[in-house]
Amino acid sequence: MDERVAMSDPDTYNLVYLNKALRHDLGLTEDEDITGKKCYEVLEGAKSPCEFCTNERLSRDYFYKWVHHDARTGQDYIMRDTLVPWRGKNYRFTFSTCLKDYVGKYLKENGEIVGKSAANEMIAIALDERDPDASIDKMLESIGEALKADKVMIFEEDEENVSATYEWKKEGVPSTIDKLQKIPREKAKALYQGYVPSEVTIINDPERMNKALKDGNISAVKINSLVSGHLAINRKSFGFVEVVNPAPDRLKDASLLLTAVTRFLSVLIRNRDIYKRLRQLGNTDQLTGVMSRHRFMGLMQHIPQGEPIALIYADFNDLKDINDTDGHEAGDEALRKMACAMCSVVDQNRVFRVGGDEFIAVAEEVNLDDVKEIVKKMRQAFDEQGVSAALGYGIFKMPIDDIEAAIAEVDHWMYYDKRRVKEEQHKDQDFIPDHLPEKTAGQKEEGKENPEQ
Repeated sequence: MDERVAMSDPDTYNLVYLNKALRHDLGLTEDEDITGKKCYEVLEGAKSPCEFCTNERLSRDYFYKWVHHDARTGQDYIMRDTLVPWRGKNYRFTFSTCLKDYVGKYLKENGEIVGKSAANEMIAIALDERDPDASIDKMLESIGEALKADKVMIFEEDEENVSATYEWKKEGVPSTIDKLQKIPREKAKALYQGYVPSEVTIINDPERMNKALKDGNISAVKINSLVSGHLAINRKSFGFVEVVNPAPDRLKDASLLLTAVTRFLSVLIRNRDIYKRLRQLGNTDQLTGVMSRHRFMGLMQHIPQGEPIALIYADFNDLKDINDTDGHEAGDEALRKMACAMCSVVDQNRVFRVGGDEFIAVAEEVNLDDVKEIVKKMRQAFDEQGVSAALGYGIFKMPIDDIEAAIAEVDHWMYYDKRRVKEEQHKDQDFIPDHLPEKTAGQKEEGKENPEQ
């Protein structure tokens, strides 16, 4: 029941990757070459881009979720589309889940139409949310209300512990999520033992379970009944979901319903983790490991108003010569050394690659003397790494109304430095206005002279 995964160029529609599960659905062998083939031709059997193509709606910030009916197979698929950076550009990344695989498998032999429709409705509600965490919250809310429970919680595991990560509670029921953190997995064995052979267990011995959960610190609510589902995909365990005190007349439905939606909750959690990893890819420059320009623009929107910050602009000297003489691998290594030098002075989360050989470092709550010291250390770090870069910098008060103008200003001072380096003059000079701009970034105060004049 693997998800179907595809990657394509959103500009040319050329496919670059299909995983094994999708190749199987399409009748393709694992080694069949798809180079140069259009996504609409291979995936839909069409001669032109699909009318329902979502390329225009995609960004690297979120998954666009929708349901697609494949006329050839007659199946409905939950589609999740986003953009991921790869080899210097954005590619469309799609993975799809067959609803039949994750719901129908558990319900096809059961005549409980109410349970099936409730599960489908919950899934539809969760899919309406763009944010993965909000999808999970909506799912828990739907489960809790459908089963008239006191509480629904998700516990996620690592190698040693389980911790409560999501909680829905009925009005008047106290929250316990903060108390249920880093519980040794050994103390949760009473629950895990109930998942064999079924993935869902109903606890019919409240006294025993209350004692077990109390000993394990896994619940701070008195339990009269509990339905718990194991969160797992392909034998990989993520944790478990607890439905605490469902209404007595809903216990029968609870088992059926949780059997259906537990698998989907597992998918939501796995998808959330994929989403976070993809966001990290979008926020991080894959060559150097520093932050991306996209992340820089996001940071500028969150620094508190009135706080002085320094933008330090660095441009690698003669990278083209290195590429031409020693090859692009040597050029890439030189860029990594430059990034390493900057990160030795400024926190890695405040160093951004904004162009091919251009970086910006951000220093917060600083004055002119602080910035001069940072630049001095940065030049020393460049020397230690055996790289050469021109530097320009400026101090601004937040918010910066025109960030592009601010970048242009520090870029202006960087070119003074680059020119002097080429003229073989000493490069330990400071090219910065001796004031904190009070106006829009890029403007100078009246009466202030260029320090180079």
